[in-house]
Amino acid sequence: MKKKSEESKKKRVVASALIFFLFCLAVLSAENKIFGYKDKEEWSTDRRISQYRELKENTIDVLIVGSSHMMSGIAAPLLWEKSGISAYNYVSRNQTVPFTYLSLKEALKTQKPKLIIFDISILINPSDYYGLVYDEYHAHINLDTLPLSAEKIKLMSEYLPVKEQINYYLPFLRFHTRWKELSGYDFGRRNGQDGEYPIYNGFCIVKDVWEKEIVTQELPVNLSERWQAYFQKMMELCKEKGIEVLFLDIPNGQNITWEGMPYAYLNGNQLEEEIGYQEKTDARDETHMNVFGAIKFTNYLNEYLKQNYELSDHRGEAGYEQMEEICQSFREEMQEQGITK
Repeated sequence: MKKKSEESKKKRVVASALIFFLFCLAVLSAENKIFGYKDKEEWSTDRRISQYRELKENTIDVLIVGSSHMMSGIAAPLLWEKSGISAYNYVSRNQTVPFTYLSLKEALKTQKPKLIIFDISILINPSDYYGLVYDEYHAHINLDTLPLSAEKIKLMSEYLPVKEQINYYLPFLRFHTRWKELSGYDFGRRNGQDGEYPIYNGFCIVKDVWEKEIVTQELPVNLSERWQAYFQKMMELCKEKGIEVLFLDIPNGQNITWEGMPYAYLNGNQLEEEIGYQEKTDARDETHMNVFGAIKFTNYLNEYLKQNYELSDHRGEAGYEQMEEICQSFREEMQEQGITK
């Protein structure tokens, strides 16, 4: 009898310890979500990823990955409206090759695209922060939205000093001083349709116009040895899954060249006249388009995709109701703002 009582006591202790451990995990998870660094609303990476995760599985045919150039330059809902092409801007600011690889692996868990459009600027983005990315904040923007995985741990251990890695496992340790600036946005469920700048398949309508002169930079691709390794893994992943690849440079004041480019490459900076792109009306800043430029470029891209790839028109097809709902919301906002497509 005494033995059974001791066993029962041990089980209660183990159960209590387990409950306490799970409670601590839940608290840490909540603190990371609340205090973690967040992008400005129109650039929000976590809202784009949140909307993507809510999409019905295997309904995206064209996956757009890369940096903010794609975020502001391709109006994915317009591809649906024009040709029934289901596309999504799965992008984040200042994304570089290692981040693109990890993001792509995560994105392919729920979707089986026929084509992946890569932003070529991921190959030349600044990497002053330990050879990885522009700065610490952009590192958090890219890493904090990715779930913990062996690949993520490997990337952090490969690039970041040991003393800083804890801040990426537990972001609230780095950003707990944000408590004075917390708002409802930090506590709420960050859906793509929430807030002042709704997101439609990863695209956000921004009408800002850049009034200063833009001087085009000539930037050659020059991958570091470590970036080259991640690039190869990324291309092998696409080949393994039978996904076609297209590299894209959106008109953005950065003419990127790659001598001996081994993949399909559409350089929008060399097609500005055909696209109808004009800096004085279509740029939101020195390197990004506004909605007017995005419409022009997406219309051109739509025709290019139809001519060069076999992509289905899913309009009216069962299983794509969610896509139609998102794009209908996009149409309505465009009409409200008086923007023509």
